[in-house]
Amino acid sequence: MKKKFSVILLSMLLCFNIISVAGVGNSKKWTVTWPGYAVVINGEKINNEELKYPILNYNGITYVPLTYNLARFMGIETNWSPQEGLSLLSTGISAEYAPEKLSQSRVRPKVTVEALTFPVDLEEPLDTDYPLFMYNGIVYLPLTYEYCGDLNLQLQYETAVEESTGKSQSVLTIETSNPKVNLVKDMNGILNREGYGNSAIIRMEGVYFINDNQGVFFRSFDADKANEVFELPEDTAFSGLALKGDKVVLTYHVGGAIMGSDFTYELNPDGTSRLISDSYEVVHEFETFNIKYWGGPMPSPSNLSILRDLSKGYDDSHYERIGDPEVQFGWVWSTTGGGEGGSPGNPIYAVGDNLYLVGVNRTSSKYSTLYRLNYKTGETESLIERHVSGIRKEGDYIYYSAVEDGWTTHINRYNILTGKDEVIKKTDEKIASFEVLNGVVYFLDDSLAIYKVSEETDGIAELFIENQPQSSQGLKKIEGDKDYLVFLFDEALIVPYRIIVVDDKNQMVFKSSDATDMASISIEGGKLSYLNRGTWDFCQVQLGEAASN
Repeated sequence: MKKKFSVILLSMLLCFNIISVAGVGNSKKWTVTWPGYAVVINGEKINNEELKYPILNYNGITYVPLTYNLARFMGIETNWSPQEGLSLLSTGISAEYAPEKLSQSRVRPKVTVEALTFPVDLEEPLDTDYPLFMYNGIVYLPLTYEYCGDLNLQLQYETAVEESTGKSQSVLTIETSNPKVNLVKDMNGILNREGYGNSAIIRMEGVYFINDNQGVFFRSFDADKANEVFELPEDTAFSGLALKGDKVVLTYHVGGAIMGSDFTYELNPDGTSRLISDSYEVVHEFETFNIKYWGGPMPSPSNLSILRDLSKGYDDSHYERIGDPEVQFGWVWSTTGGGEGGSPGNPIYAVGDNLYLVGVNRTSSKYSTLYRLNYKTGETESLIERHVSGIRKEGDYIYYSAVEDGWTTHINRYNILTGKDEVIKKTDEKIASFEVLNGVVYFLDDSLAIYKVSEETDGIAELFIENQPQSSQGLKKIEGDKDYLVFLFDEALIVPYRIIVVDDKNQMVFKSSDATDMASISIEGGKLSYLNRGTWDFCQVQLGEAASN
């Protein structure tokens, strides 16, 4: 069930952390009390004594403060506009419980609250016995039967025995229908915030993180402290962790931009590591062989090599050149206005004896396109005559974004089995990046708004989320026993959602106002893990059915 009601306010301030309302002259004031019972919301026992905005009780009804964070912890979105006032909507949004605390605890006082004497517009009839009111500049919501039904809140009042004292205590339990964000117990507070590196990654066995750009640490869920698993060189310019498949990969740079080197290692919890690359080479690892190409300054043709015997380990002398020597592989490339250039890093896909990848023959073409290369024979074939700027494989198709008139505007797919090339996206929105999930293409346009397009939309791109900002970290596909797409929005933006997760049925299963970064988010066994950049806590969520819209 999903309903909405609005509180029309004469003066209101919507800020990043709380919803506060300016006082109104001549408003009615009266004294209310703190509840004489414990309150537990989604498993979190509320400590009223330390809260800036405590739970209150009036006329026998519990009142909760509609702070920005607590509302979203309870699955409620709050929105304000001068025209519409304040709207409360149960949408399934989630957030970590991060209350605003006082510098020191206080005794339970009686407090003075201020009635809302201005117009109130509710879909349900306004119950004057339990009005909304303000305390400390915050709107408070009464948890009446009608309001709880509108907002999908379940209340249970019972008597329980306090373990520490053995005394009976009345407890009000409030449960919500949104996915619960849980802290990774005993793991939070382990990061030095000022020295925090570029990423921290939660795995099933524990947490990897970088502190002070000196080393990589791992802390098991069963351990009391973290252990260093990799020592970074003193002259490290930058470092970062990432998940590649099921591997935790460390990348760091040493030296200058031209003469320096990038180092890439696979890390293990026991402190062992495996060197993947010690140069600007881009390495793609497959089950029985490795492929690499030069991804640094001054690229040139004949740049693709293969390691056929993985037992040899990392050693340049065991790699051999393959493919057309006139083709520069792995680079999106174009020649315009007398100049030329491009960027490396596109994926390489192996199907049977063939590799599918981007490349450019700079002697005969002005742009990169899609190639098929037999890694056993070296036979190389250009598959299409279009300027390709990115590729993704799903099923029997290679999806690719194509450039028209200087802009990436098209998305096609090439059938590996039949060789058929067909248009997926017919509209002319510009494309910054894209991913594919179960036949649906999601892409960021040049202003970084998110759209989706598929056969069901007949090639017409549809806006994926309304009212999102024109700024985003982007989108990422996480593959596993189930595939997911993750969309992230910047921490500083005041927006409805900063994390969005879509499952392999193309259903939204998680949306949150918490903020994280691409390197610090992972999904294993249906459990989403991320580092909340607002609180620096490690959080986990069990993903289930689609969130309500």
